Amino acid sequence: MSARTWPGARQSSATTELDVLATRISRLACHQGYTRVEIVSPRLQRFLPLRRQADRFAEEARVKHALTAAGLDPNTIDYLLRSADAELNLAALRVAPGS
Repeated sequence: MSARTWPGARQSSATTELDVLATRISRLACHQGYTRVEIVSPRLQRFLPLRRQADRFAEEARVKHALTAAGLDPNTIDYLLRSADAELNLAALRVAPGS
């Protein structure tokens, strides 16, 4: 028996990765420990606001638009995903008690 796929059920992996990346960047931009000047990656900084944002969903839409317009290659998307994850961890450490 072969697997059945429905029209429109699959998105391109690039679109899915951009969605994940937009979510992670917006989480970082809205995180209590977000400090833009402490972000290590200049590539990641390109997609981050100057100040911490309050509305994560509006920020996610803004970031997704910017990422789509940038026409990023898969290697850059992967780099930005790893950078955003690392920066989210650092942001959490900035607000952890005793840090």
